[in-house]
Amino acid sequence: MNLQRTERRKPLEMKPLLWGRLSVVLLLVFIAGVISVIEPQFISLSNILDVITVACLYLLISFGETLVIAAGGVDLSVGQIAGFSALVTSLLMTSVRLPVWASLILGLIAGGALGAVNGIGVVYLGINSFVMTLSMMYVIVGVKYWITGGMSIMYLPKSFVHIGRGQLGGIPFPVLILLMGFIICWIFLNRLRVGRYIYLTGSGLTASFISGLPVKRATLIAFILSGVL
Repeated sequence: MNLQRTERRKPLEMKPLLWGRLSVVLLLVFIAGVISVIEPQFISLSNILDVITVACLYLLISFGETLVIAAGGVDLSVGQIAGFSALVTSLLMTSVRLPVWASLILGLIAGGALGAVNGIGVVYLGINSFVMTLSMMYVIVGVKYWITGGMSIMYLPKSFVHIGRGQLGGIPFPVLILLMGFIICWIFLNRLRVGRYIYLTGSGLTASFISGLPVKRATLIAFILSGVL
């Protein structure tokens, strides 16, 4: 009888959550409809692709932030890590003259390394994730200004610029990269064991630790992947 009552209550408990999510979608559709009436070009295919292309960077960063939040933490340094990775990649291409593919890989490694520093501080030094990542954010800002002197890096290779501005079959490369990142993150969180560990760590750290789950490793991996993304 108790099990039957619990099962009957579950649909009722899910309704507020579903309505909350649906209301956000309806609000977005309403706003888009109003803007499209005022400016018909807003819903054109070219404008939609432009908006998605600009949003791709922030969406990729949000994927990494999602992993950290799922693990029960927060990463305030994601934007500065993205900027530092771009700085490393650009300097390797322009100053060291490395190939584009090698510069990209080393730039991703640099982001992952900064994410690892965040994870080590949170997991092994016991620093609150808010404090750790906030401090890292200001450290990265200082390092970037120290390296560049506040100047922009110019004369990037055309093949690198083409990654951000080119298209494949009419679809911008950033959109394709975003879709690939989404698929990888979805598989990681829903099909891999470490992804489930991250979910469990965020939902109950003490219970996960008592159950023998590798909560430290899961949290560290979440911060590293956040830095890479």
